[in-house]
Amino acid sequence: MKKAILFLAFLVPALTYAQVKGNGTVVTQQFDLAELTRLQMELYAQVTVDASAESGITITGDENLIPLLNYDIRDGRMVLQQREWIQPTQPIQVTIGAPALTSVEVGVHETVKVINLNRDDFNARALLGKVELSGQVTTLNASAERGGVDARNLQVQTVDVNMWDAGLIQIGEAQKITGLVQQAGQVVYANDDTRVSVRKQQGASVLSEAEVAQQPLEDHRFIQFQLRNNSGKRIHCYVSGPKPQGGRFSYGFPMNPGQTRDKDWSIGSKVYLVSAIGTRKLLYEIKAEDEGQVVKLYQN
Repeated sequence: MKKAILFLAFLVPALTYAQVKGNGTVVTQQFDLAELTRLQMELYAQVTVDASAESGITITGDENLIPLLNYDIRDGRMVLQQREWIQPTQPIQVTIGAPALTSVEVGVHETVKVINLNRDDFNARALLGKVELSGQVTTLNASAERGGVDARNLQVQTVDVNMWDAGLIQIGEAQKITGLVQQAGQVVYANDDTRVSVRKQQGASVLSEAEVAQQPLEDHRFIQFQLRNNSGKRIHCYVSGPKPQGGRFSYGFPMNPGQTRDKDWSIGSKVYLVSAIGTRKLLYEIKAEDEGQVVKLYQN
């Protein structure tokens, strides 16, 4: 009896979280939508939002998976996500008409394109992935964690930026840029005449495209080395580093007292000490000469 109970205990979660695979029959279906003002993207799919089109949603994907997608709108907000764990046979494609859209947030490694914007204010937030914008707005509020906001094709007067990790915000012909950039975040703007009033902290950068072009090419290849916690206490660390082909990687990890770990990070990666309240302190930046060496986190 006990064996049967144990078997069921393991079987039920397995059935509950079983992945639903696409049946290979790809169809395109259209649905009506209520007024959408805020989109939160949590689905692995190719999404385009047309701010000049009538409200509605068109989905192309496996016929048996489309009913498992959530695109309900409550109080103007849609969380686009899967209701169950799915595995499509080809990328899901979603087109949304949203003439009243005021904000987009991306929380997965995907790109949401918002086209034909024409409004006074708009909010774009990229925790992961990317938001691409085109059209025109008076004021853009752009925020990023480890994702990116690409507003190079957006006509905008004022951009207010907020970055708290190694993300990237790209701006086209803006008149003014304000805000705060932290933790190796980067803002790149096109117009040298843009008025820039941005506070920078902890390795952040705010550069024009001309300044970026003048910078020497940096060596961001991955190297192997050993990382040692040469302190007498267990610590929590966070690493953020550049990728040779562009973009960045980052993650957190613990280290016990005296522990040594094998690492394969890019040159320029930065290791931070994370406090109990989540603040970060830079401990070390990986250099080319660290290859094959034992790197001590605490240098003093």
